[in-house]
Amino acid sequence: VLCTDKTGTLTENRMTVTSLVDEAGRWIPGAVGPAMESAGTIMQAALGACPQAPTDPMDMAIHDLARKRFPEVAERFAGQRIVHSYGLRPDLFAVANILGEADSAGNVAFAKGAVEAIAELCGLSAERLGHIRSLADAQAHDGIRVLGVARTQVFRQPFPESLRALHFELVGLVAFADPVRGNVP
Repeated sequence: VLCTDKTGTLTENRMTVTSLVDEAGRWIPGAVGPAMESAGTIMQAALGACPQAPTDPMDMAIHDLARKRFPEVAERFAGQRIVHSYGLRPDLFAVANILGEADSAGNVAFAKGAVEAIAELCGLSAERLGHIRSLADAQAHDGIRVLGVARTQVFRQPFPESLRALHFELVGLVAFADPVRGNVP
């Protein structure tokens, strides 16, 4: 058994988004043909859950794809204000941002994270979770990293302390590739 830290050691830590997936289909950047109808919605949720000035390679990959392929989503996000953020916690591998106005009753929260964490936040049934896991596993089988993305309206303030107090709706999955370093046999 060989155990190693993959990201940045065996790989270049230069993520790119390879596909956007939902229960109805899969969109691949650069593919010829009609775009999956919900690709923009998935990109909006992924971008909304990112910081506006990204430093993490996955966040940078989401911003990059939004600028190149979904400029209307990137432009809309640039005009939004993050009024509250939830960071990664050891008991919940997900992050989220609430976008809107500090005193507004109609803010929108976007979350991204491990598929299981997002499924928990969405309260998915066992059957639906099984289907989502199979979609994620199909990507992960090829060495692709997969995150779930979700959204919800936030009508109350102050904002809850925990993301678990919000009920999210699953939007889709974002798949990332990280190239293997050339000097790794």
